[in-house]
Amino acid sequence: MKYCTKCLQPNTRPNIVFEAGICPICRYTETLETVDWTERFDILESIIAPFRKTSGNTHDCIVGVSGGKDSTRQALWVRDKLKMNPLLVALTQPPEQVSEIGTHNLSNLLELGFDVVQSSLSPQTWKALVRHSFFNYQNWAKPTELAIFSAVPRLAIQYNIPLVFWGECPLQVGDLG
Repeated sequence: MKYCTKCLQPNTRPNIVFEAGICPICRYTETLETVDWTERFDILESIIAPFRKTSGNTHDCIVGVSGGKDSTRQALWVRDKLKMNPLLVALTQPPEQVSEIGTHNLSNLLELGFDVVQSSLSPQTWKALVRHSFFNYQNWAKPTELAIFSAVPRLAIQYNIPLVFWGECPLQVGDLG
């Protein structure tokens, strides 16, 4: 096993490639040092302005959440910084992957006033998908990755909410193909 020389992330993620001992996330982070964040925020504002709703509890956008600590930060940032009313979309995890912290974090989002839609599969279906993915792709987590990446746009279409905020950087999850 190899570790990134900057952050110590291991090379255990499928398809992750270290260059000169540095992981893709650290390489990407280096490029962010020259970004004009004020300009980027202004561009983002101009993109999202047409999607902002002004009435009641109508959702302006969707944010995919997992129950990780970044989910809460993203949901709060979209609501409080961007002044939008997001519908949060979560995927229930296979029973073996459910953690007390993840459950607490999703409950916390509800307590913070967010609406959350959860999509789930039966434990039997999860187990069959995990087994299939492990033996065919050597990646037992592939079903959860693909399920959340498909549930978010499916619900955006179903609820007619055309603006989606993705929380995961593809560099973190590696190649899903």
